[in-house]
Amino acid sequence: MGIEKYVLTGPMRSGKSSLILSISSKIQIYAMNEVAQYLIDLEKGKPEDEQIVPWNKFMEFQKNVFDMQLKWENEIDERSGYSKAILDRSLIDGLAYLRLNKQEKSELFKRVYIKASAKEYSQVFMCESIGDEISDAQRKDAEDRKKIEDLLLDTYGILGYSPILIPKCYNSNEIIGLSEDEKKIVKDRAIEKRADLILSYIK
Repeated sequence: MGIEKYVLTGPMRSGKSSLILSISSKIQIYAMNEVAQYLIDLEKGKPEDEQIVPWNKFMEFQKNVFDMQLKWENEIDERSGYSKAILDRSLIDGLAYLRLNKQEKSELFKRVYIKASAKEYSQVFMCESIGDEISDAQRKDAEDRKKIEDLLLDTYGILGYSPILIPKCYNSNEIIGLSEDEKKIVKDRAIEKRADLILSYIK
């Protein structure tokens, strides 16, 4: 029997990385980090015009993400000692980002779709954005996150998944007027609540 694979998806600033750290500290589970962020970090030392990043060379970046995502996902079953794995995004996320950028007719989209359709994930969790919007710029950022959230839900749905919503577990009004230390306490508690909610489905 292969390893059970659980996926955390969601828009930017949805706290997936913190959740994976919390979950992997509570149970024995293989944690696969986000491929896109890993590749962005690798590019940081290069001159800006040479960086292969989504805001500079989108399709080249997405191809790199696809190649490494497929490699990492295929390697999960080779991890001895684990019966479960938790993934920070999956191949299906790549489809949603290609759709966001109107690339449904591209050869890359077809390649990703074929590989993503062949994968089997035990459960998918949609992490709600934890952004606290105050300024107009932050509200615009929130609108962009809502677009990708809707596309992620739709794309996972097309491939037969019904993501479970993981709320941010605190109200933005709770942290108004709090010191940074107090805000951290509220958010750390929220991470634990969200992690426990996910674990109730995994265990």
